[in-house]
Amino acid sequence: MRWLEDDHFWPRLVILHFKIVIHDTLSLHPRNQTLFINNHVKAMQSSFISSIKECVSHKNYWLLVWISAGVGLFTYLIATAIWYKISGVNWLTFPIIGLFCIVPFVLGTLIAAPFIKTKRSLAFFLLYIAITISFLIIMLPFYLMSDVSTEAWIYLFITGWCIITVLPVFILCFFAKKLLK
Repeated sequence: MRWLEDDHFWPRLVILHFKIVIHDTLSLHPRNQTLFINNHVKAMQSSFISSIKECVSHKNYWLLVWISAGVGLFTYLIATAIWYKISGVNWLTFPIIGLFCIVPFVLGTLIAAPFIKTKRSLAFFLLYIAITISFLIIMLPFYLMSDVSTEAWIYLFITGWCIITVLPVFILCFFAKKLLK
């Protein structure tokens, strides 16, 4: 069963699967194509939901979520130290800023963990994208309510986030690979 763990096997299987689906769909009568596609989508949804249930019930899943909160706190402390060195403003007096660092890590881990369990080689990429997208979603209301004078600060904050989270995501990726075996 070593071939099941091979990272090159799954993309070939997916391509082959979609070739079969497209061929079968095109060969069907137009009335039956919709039914075939709907049944296929329902099967994919049920397998995705079952993989999420399996991941949530994993014994180390919630430990990984707590570790991601700790890594988010670590990121907040690094950003606070850098910002204090650059501008002299102490972010520790504004603890709400810490939530902007911790919450994206927790949300990103909740989103990416079911995929990491099956695709261990893509763990860093999955975590980094999920955490960054979570951060962008959290920053979206501030961007929509901003005016021209504060837009540049939001862009600076997002760019800084993307740069500063690379090392913490590597740390979180190490823990994710160890815990989600």
